[in-house]
Amino acid sequence: MLSVQNYSYHNHTVFSDGRDTLVAMVKRAKEIGFAELGISDHLIVHKNMYQSPSWADMQQKSAAHIYNADFKSILDKYRYHCDEIRRLSRSENFKLYIGFEVDYFTYDGWEEEFKWFVSQLDYDYLHSGNHFFCSENCEKIINMANFSSLFQDNQLQYKYIVQHFFYIEKSGRKQNVQISCSY
Repeated sequence: MLSVQNYSYHNHTVFSDGRDTLVAMVKRAKEIGFAELGISDHLIVHKNMYQSPSWADMQQKSAAHIYNADFKSILDKYRYHCDEIRRLSRSENFKLYIGFEVDYFTYDGWEEEFKWFVSQLDYDYLHSGNHFFCSENCEKIINMANFSSLFQDNQLQYKYIVQHFFYIEKSGRKQNVQISCSY
C-alpha cells in the first residue's frame, strides 16, 4: 500500500517570503488532510547586510524585511511570530512546529550572536538554507540571485561556490545547535 506524506516542514508564510498567511496555510493543510505542519520562515542576519552589492536588489523584493544586520533588532518580531504560531496551533487544535530556515555565516561573532538569539525563542527546529555566497572570511556577502551578474570571472565564481558549500557543511556539523541541511 502506498502511503502519502501528510506533513510538510519547509513552509514560509507572509512573515518572510511566503504567499499565504499562517491562518490560510493551516486551513489548507487541514483541507488536504495534513496531520501537522512546520513553519520555517527565513532567518537571515549578517552584520554587513547593508553593504552587500546585492542590497539594492534585496530591497526590491516583497519580503525585503527578512534581510537584517543584527539579531537584537529583530528579536521582538520573531518572538511575536513564534507566539502567533503557538496560539493558532492551540485555537485550531492542529499541530504546528516552529522552525527557521537559517542562513549560516562564519564571520567572527556570528555564531555566538545566533546562539543567544535562538535561546530567546520558543522554536522546534532549524534548517540551513544559505541564499548567499560569502567571501573567504565571510565579511562580504552576495545574494545568489545576483551572483552571476556581479561576477563574470569564472575563477572567482568557482571560489565563491566552493566557499558556499564549506559553509553549508559547517552548519550541518554544528552539534551545540541542531541545524539540518537541505540542498
